[in-house]
Amino acid sequence: MNESAVSPVIGVMLILVVTIIIAAVVSAFAGGMIGTETKPPQATIQGTYSLSSDILQLHHAGGDQLPTQKIIITIQQNDEDFGGYMSLFSQKGTGAGLIVANKSCIRNSGGECWLNSTTGAFEVPVFRPGETMFYTDVIKKNIVNLDPVGKSLILQVSTTEGKLISKSKVMIDP
Repeated sequence: MNESAVSPVIGVMLILVVTIIIAAVVSAFAGGMIGTETKPPQATIQGTYSLSSDILQLHHAGGDQLPTQKIIITIQQNDEDFGGYMSLFSQKGTGAGLIVANKSCIRNSGGECWLNSTTGAFEVPVFRPGETMFYTDVIKKNIVNLDPVGKSLILQVSTTEGKLISKSKVMIDP
């Protein structure tokens, strides 16, 4: 019986297995590096709201610059303060207690609108850290409560792809 032929066959098979495993590891590593998913910008946006003036101030407290064309700002009644009933409807899309900010009603301190409603051009292309913007559309009529002072709203900033950038509580001042 000749057993010398077994050793080279096993050696070749082991080399093939090791080569296939190395190719799979390299392929998996390279495939993970090509991922096309981008991370949303990170920022802290804080707000203050005065019921008497009906103006929401948006302050960029830090983080990345936000391209105004690629973000969506929503304002919603806080479930904890408003009993959850109206906010539940807003989450289901009926519109009660929920506002998607009109970009032509958001202005910088110089009075320029984010979006010029006549031309469709973005006059304020970027919301930078340290800047304060003013939302002047009517919020008061959307607050479903007889006495909202001391309660709060939820200010949420997201990308147009739906990725959350910032979420904060805004107290309703007189």
